Amino acid sequence: MIRVLRTILAVVCILVIAVCASLIVRKVAGGARADLTEHKLYTLSDGTRNILGKLNQTVKLKLYYARTATMKGPEWIRFYNTYYLYVRSLLEEYVKVSGGRVTLEVIDPRRYSEDEQSAVENGILPFPLENDETFFFGLAAQTELGKVKAIGLFVRERQELVEYDVSQLIANIVQREKKKVGILSSLPVTGAEMSPYMLRMMQMQGRRPPPPWQIVQDLGQAYEITPVKSDADEIETDLDLLMVVHPKSLPEKTLFAIDQFVMRGGKLLVFVDPHCISDTPPAGNPSAQMLHKTGSDLNRLLRGWGVEMDETAIAADRALALEIPQRTGVVHLSTYMVLNKDCVNSDEIVTAQLHDVRVLFPGVLKKVEGASTTVTELLTTTPGGGTWKPRAPRELLMPDFEAINRAVKPAGADLMLACRISGKMKTNFPDGIQTPDKPAEEPEDKDKDDKEEKKEEAPQPKPEVLAEAAPEAAVFVVADVDVISNFIAYNPSMQPAMPVGHNRALLFNIIEFLRGSQDLIAVCSRGRFKRPFDRFDEIEAEAEKAVTEKLTEVRARVTRFRKELDALGSGATAENIRFIQSEVVAKRRQLGQDLLKAQNEERKLNEEKRNKIERLQFWLKVHNVVWAPAAVLLIAIALAVVRAIRARYYAARRT
Repeated sequence: MIRVLRTILAVVCILVIAVCASLIVRKVAGGARADLTEHKLYTLSDGTRNILGKLNQTVKLKLYYARTATMKGPEWIRFYNTYYLYVRSLLEEYVKVSGGRVTLEVIDPRRYSEDEQSAVENGILPFPLENDETFFFGLAAQTELGKVKAIGLFVRERQELVEYDVSQLIANIVQREKKKVGILSSLPVTGAEMSPYMLRMMQMQGRRPPPPWQIVQDLGQAYEITPVKSDADEIETDLDLLMVVHPKSLPEKTLFAIDQFVMRGGKLLVFVDPHCISDTPPAGNPSAQMLHKTGSDLNRLLRGWGVEMDETAIAADRALALEIPQRTGVVHLSTYMVLNKDCVNSDEIVTAQLHDVRVLFPGVLKKVEGASTTVTELLTTTPGGGTWKPRAPRELLMPDFEAINRAVKPAGADLMLACRISGKMKTNFPDGIQTPDKPAEEPEDKDKDDKEEKKEEAPQPKPEVLAEAAPEAAVFVVADVDVISNFIAYNPSMQPAMPVGHNRALLFNIIEFLRGSQDLIAVCSRGRFKRPFDRFDEIEAEAEKAVTEKLTEVRARVTRFRKELDALGSGATAENIRFIQSEVVAKRRQLGQDLLKAQNEERKLNEEKRNKIERLQFWLKVHNVVWAPAAVLLIAIALAVVRAIRARYYAARRT
């Protein structure tokens, strides 16, 4: 009985000691924790810390998450419980780092409650569920002056950008005025320009004019977007940044205006392209479609600043090729690339954290020999990349993926796809430009003969020319326009459209850098929540390469046999018809055997690929399942052995 009481008392004392120790540790250590993830997903970046350190007023964060509704909801929505825990943990870091300038309130808005009404009023998106519940998962920020901005919904596709979205929300809500970004483009990037009459006609027909590109809509949330005409005489001096997208046949006065904008210390971002998929030819006129030029360039200015783009060459790299599903199977198009971490300049702040930038038919940038500026590479292909030069416009309108892959010429070195120009940039118009004056209107009372006389146009005085750029001037060049298009940078099937890869992050990084605020750059893309199976990808790539080489070889033989068959058929006469027929039959039999052999080889290669992947999956499961219990078992055995040795030692001492 006494032994039982002692045991119970010992257990109670242990529980009391454990609870007290837990309370003491929690009080002393506070929220101390270690972030062991590879990309430090739970650690705030330096950019976020700088933003929080610059706050001059208190910002109240309200995290709305319908946890009760989620537990009652369908199985698919319970994924957000883990996502919510990550967001809440990250926001707690904001509160901790801010030193009291950021507060956090977590709210579970129930149906028909004041919290639900508050969520809707603050801009949080409601999603009704089947069980008379409403799902909320968003964040509202409010300043001391009552200014409110919100992230309507934390979607799972943007989990990598959560910190960026929250930091941008805090930075924008305390910002007094938006920066101005001018956009000059030959494409309807900022939306279609339509006359009031055409707009009214479309509304009467129940149609809407094309909206701005999605990336421009995203820019509009943080910046003031100002369209710039493609024949502008000058660039507004109050623009903080000028973005030129797909410039085509710009007049000299506009080129001069852009040049002088940079010379005044302006920031310029240029997107050029030898073949822009977004630049669709006019419909209904086949001849106009064939003559339509899909390329653009700004070499008239860029060449003088140290870089130029080859208008006839398109960059390609089979090692970076993206898979494109076709009716006959999956095809790898070498001109549709996903630039990984090995293709970005890790020393440059705008590209250091990017590892998934998608480009389609990009151009190749080259440094100009003898240039006085410094050209810094930002995006490149791998050393195995090359170029493809289409021989006719038809190859661009109706591309043959396999033919393109075969026609790529290896370059033997990295090809530059994007760069930054710095240093002493000089004007491309040292003598200025001559602008003719418009002829004056003739008075009505002049004689008819006088009206028919041609007047010589009087030249205007040359505008003042700035010969050298101010120190703060900067130019970024990207040799691809589709990199920011809706169907490359976003997933258009999602509503709202969700970013794909880091194309959006690339644009925002460059703009943040150019506008002088580098705080948001480091948080545009924090890392990967989905870990890639690199070994599996290598096996698939090896098998795909082997299959492709075999198929290419067999198809070449098929083409040769068909030519021989045609030659035999065209050379048939009454005397040799029987002989030729027998030879044709033999050729066809041989052709069928070759095709069957190729199919068997392809099947064996795919089977071998599948077996390798299945073996890797098996051993991966073994490692995940076996080693953790084995480690615990080994620790238990070691402790048992130590206790046995100590027991023997104490027993020996007693005797």
